[in-house]
Amino acid sequence: MKIIFFIDVWYPVYGGAIRSVEYIAQGLAEQGHEITIVTRKLRTKDGIVTPINPNRGYKVIHLGPISNFENIFFRLWWLLYATWIGWRLGPFDIIHGIANLGGIPAKLLSLLSRRPVVYTVHGSGIRVWEKMNRGVISILMKGMEIFVQCKIYYDVEISVDADFFNIAGNINKHKEVIPNGVDTNYYQPGLPGKISNRLLFVGRLHPQKSLPTLLHALKQLPSQVVLHIVGSGNEELRLRTLINELDLNSRVIFKGALYGQELIREYQKAQLFILPSVYEGQPHTILEAWACGLPIVATKVGANPDMFVDSRLGTLVPIEDPVSLADAIESYLQKDLEDYGGFIRQHVIDNYSWQQIIKRHILIYDKLIYEHGS
Repeated sequence: MKIIFFIDVWYPVYGGAIRSVEYIAQGLAEQGHEITIVTRKLRTKDGIVTPINPNRGYKVIHLGPISNFENIFFRLWWLLYATWIGWRLGPFDIIHGIANLGGIPAKLLSLLSRRPVVYTVHGSGIRVWEKMNRGVISILMKGMEIFVQCKIYYDVEISVDADFFNIAGNINKHKEVIPNGVDTNYYQPGLPGKISNRLLFVGRLHPQKSLPTLLHALKQLPSQVVLHIVGSGNEELRLRTLINELDLNSRVIFKGALYGQELIREYQKAQLFILPSVYEGQPHTILEAWACGLPIVATKVGANPDMFVDSRLGTLVPIEDPVSLADAIESYLQKDLEDYGGFIRQHVIDNYSWQQIIKRHILIYDKLIYEHGS
């Protein structure tokens, strides 16, 4: 098969959708399929620009000029340019858009080429948008998210969590729930073990992640409890200001964006992983933490209620509730969590294999190609 993916975010920005597309593209390429990913040239607030893509058997096309991810003008410009690039490189057997804006060039190319289109949502903020954003731009972006996720008809719409399809007004008929996966050969527990009273957060420093809730919870915990924050984003200055106001400077350590073995070591050393988001799809970081044998306290959002099927995996609390979050953290820190690690890791191995997830994508693609007579 010849497959094109449209995704409007890529490295150096770091997120779950990017990792999913990477693993799926690599798995498909290893099976002999021709894969092209069309994305943007990006830079972070620190000036880090999109790296050259290593040769992994698939092609990544970065469309410039270089801009910040949030730049509205270049995001809209990319929609048309990406469609034209897809038309020039086609025809493709399958066109696959990735939320959010990847659905627009995917749908346009599908209409132009009369080829099947698939769209994947890795988490929707439609229900909680007002909690994270304000102003005219925010209203426009929420409208765009509703339009792309719910008002464009795709041959198949995929979500990593079933709860997304409960949003009213979605016109799509063929819906599939396919979870994310994790590479358990890469993410593994380490030696000599975990450091007592160390909490870990990994993710973007973005209002979605509700880190102020975690900081207020930390303030209620014993002084020996410390928090490592791994990630970067526009919220960092606001968070540092709040840390200073709460007198938590000695208990919160910003590690910046980490990758590879540096990131894995953070998972391996922490005693408990915390994810206080106001919305998620099905978080990669939860799977990564579990693969390293780390229990989790997270919020009741997205796919989380379906994932936490045993108390040894962790527990869930309401969003924006620092008291409940602090109580749950303290409860787990008082347990002998080393005994949980083996069970947690085996649960991930048994339920979140990338091989199974790639196979489910291939079944969808094959069916669409057959139905369209390609």
